[in-house]
Amino acid sequence: LTIRCPYGAVGHGGHYHSQSPEAFFCHVPGLK
Repeated sequence: LTIRCPYGAVGHGGHYHSQSPEAFFCHVPGLK
């Protein structure tokens, strides 16, 4: 399963990087 989401450094502030979904998907049990 591949999930692609647009995010990253597009001129926004640094706090937008913390909103990327990788941390959520890495910590949900059963998605590994």
